Amino acid sequence: DSLLAQAETADPQWIQPVIARGWLAWSIARLLPDSAGARQLALARDYAHDAVRRAPRDAEALELQGTVYWELAKAARGSGAAPYVVSAERDLRSAVGIQPTLARSWGTLSAVLRFKGDAAEANVAARRALEEDAFLQDAPSILEALYTSEQLLGDYASARESCDNGHRRYPADWRFVQCRLTLMS
Repeated sequence: DSLLAQAETADPQWIQPVIARGWLAWSIARLLPDSAGARQLALARDYAHDAVRRAPRDAEALELQGTVYWELAKAARGSGAAPYVVSAERDLRSAVGIQPTLARSWGTLSAVLRFKGDAAEANVAARRALEEDAFLQDAPSILEALYTSEQLLGDYASARESCDNGHRRYPADWRFVQCRLTLMS
């Protein structure tokens, strides 16, 4: 973070260090418990806001901001999550509209849409995430999301395919054992 802060000071017009600091704070927030994690998430939000303020049409800045909003929505729970969900969807849709190759944005958008109950569109976004980066860090979660949305849509053949794909790629992941058992029933 200190090196990124130096880079930001050296060239205030360059937003990449701000975005990188936001992702770093977001990553740390996910590792820390309760109030310490909340402080890091607030810091990530501040970096995201700063990056979007500086470059409102920068896809990576919007991706960061949408992802941070989604994290805030998950932390808020209940009716307090609604404004964050709306903001996360807006920013993630904008990010992929500007730069359609952002696999992480597609994956997070899929989670947001699944949360909203839109299984069909969540499925499309998850597929797009895998098309853009089949080895995405969140690929197991995205494959699980695909399986779940296909099952909810009643497309059991595609659900089985997603489950089998996940099992082949991540044989030790319990989610792909569970989906096989679920499909057997």
